[in-house]
Amino acid sequence: MSEWVGEQVFAMINYRSQNSLQTIITTNYGLNALAGRMATGIKDKDSDDAAQSKRILSRICGMCYIVEVRGRDFRMQNVG
Repeated sequence: MSEWVGEQVFAMINYRSQNSLQTIITTNYGLNALAGRMATGIKDKDSDDAAQSKRILSRICGMCYIVEVRGRDFRMQNVG
């Protein structure tokens, strides 16, 4: 995630959180995998970029209910 993308995602999530707006976030990643994905390219875990990804995930966890949906991928059932 580039610094610019991180800033934009943070601004959007923070705005929605502060204004109690309903937000649905879908991803194929669990929280740990999402944190790793957002931190792509970050070498120093104490860097500003790493801190920004932590702030984003913190807000997501604070404003959302996590619902894990499991099952087979119906889009892939006829791929052979």
